[in-house]
Amino acid sequence: MPAVRKFEPADFTRVLSIHEENFREFADPWIYMKAYEISSDMFFVSLDGTELSGFVVGMPVDSQRGRILSIAVSKIHRRHGIGSALMMKIM
Repeated sequence: MPAVRKFEPADFTRVLSIHEENFREFADPWIYMKAYEISSDMFFVSLDGTELSGFVVGMPVDSQRGRILSIAVSKIHRRHGIGSALMMKIM
């Protein structure tokens, strides 16, 4: 199972890089940092050794439920269970 830990502000640049690699739309940095400020316990990154390989970020809907805002895995790290590990961690 891939290593997954909580997002840290030092991860921000790599998260944006993975976002841009996976999505066509512009990644407004404010969205990710705002999500971290509101609910840091719903923002996780995956690691392949020391390299950040993916992320998932969510927001609480209420005290029992949350919503996934974004999930992405670097193209070179796909098909290794990283997305599944991120989803298991945030759930």
